[in-house]
Amino acid sequence: MRLRNIANKLILVAFMLVIIIPIATTRLSGGEVSEQEKRVLAEIPSTENMVPRLLNREFMQDTENWLNDHIGKRNGCRAAYAMIMYHGLNLSTSKDVVLGQEGYCYFTKNNNLEIAKGSYKLSKEDLQLMKSQYRDAKDYYTDKGIKFYLLMTPSKVSVYPEYLPFESNADALKPAEIIENEIGDSEQVINVKEALISNKGKGRLFQLTDSHWNQRGTYQAYTEILKKINPNEMPIKESYEVSARTGDLFQELGLIKEFDKEEVPAFQYEWGSRKLKTKEIDSELIDALKKEFEAQKTAYIEPEIFVNEDAHCGTLVIYGDSMMASYINIPNYLCEHYNKVVVLRLRKISKTIDNMLQPDTVMFSSTERLLNPVLTQFAPN
Repeated sequence: MRLRNIANKLILVAFMLVIIIPIATTRLSGGEVSEQEKRVLAEIPSTENMVPRLLNREFMQDTENWLNDHIGKRNGCRAAYAMIMYHGLNLSTSKDVVLGQEGYCYFTKNNNLEIAKGSYKLSKEDLQLMKSQYRDAKDYYTDKGIKFYLLMTPSKVSVYPEYLPFESNADALKPAEIIENEIGDSEQVINVKEALISNKGKGRLFQLTDSHWNQRGTYQAYTEILKKINPNEMPIKESYEVSARTGDLFQELGLIKEFDKEEVPAFQYEWGSRKLKTKEIDSELIDALKKEFEAQKTAYIEPEIFVNEDAHCGTLVIYGDSMMASYINIPNYLCEHYNKVVVLRLRKISKTIDNMLQPDTVMFSSTERLLNPVLTQFAPN
């Protein structure tokens, strides 16, 4: 009987601790961005108009949302739950991620899975608008004596459909091919998907737990891009060492970043280029870019600028998304040939920024899952 009483007391203490500790360690904050979850956490409930908000349960709902986002030990519990689901049951904890075979994870947003199914939305009106936008952009740069290229980068589902948890439609034309055929300009429209697929035997080109290609994947894309935009240049030599990192989908699932990283190729090269630090970027350019981002209703992202005094191909400006980010090397590779490479995360061409940068070559890039709507509105006004 005494042992039972002790056991009951221990259970009671444990139960009280489970209740008290999370409440006692709740963070009195709100509205901050969660890098792990890629979203803004709930604001602290407002006391304004308290009585009507209590009557219609709005205040209680706001309180519940805030507690769900800020209660103590939340991240640890979320990570433990994610580990059990992912490693133990092979189940996703995020509606934005689907788990495939052999560790492959796929992003679900922006109709990404529909690419593999052959049901990505592209109407006749969409295609006509994309063609018109392309012609407007091309004419704009031709009049200025600037070389212009449209680059379409493939989603992981297009390069690795064999690991999807459902059967893909292998015979269906993918969005990039449909748009490429509609525009009908093989000289200035670049689609690197086939180059990647043909080099899959050299090693993995996308991270398992990321929606982006890895440094081997970007190298294969770089060689294909260079053939188009500067065929007289020879690509730099391919060489890798093994590194380790986790991807954006791993964090989306709520897993611990440091727990189990995957092996990835790290490009080895004595770079002739260097990336400018923030303080080295012209302040007038920064101010103009901030205004442009605001006008395009997107959050400001600092430009990535590389310079190489020993190169001779002038200035290359890339309007691109995260597939063009420097940590996966596209601007690094290309700045071995160009004196300056500027990566802008704008989704619409800016005449103001072009006039400031005075590029010799411009490449507008969009990843496959975002071709619609990006290519229906990217040309300068």
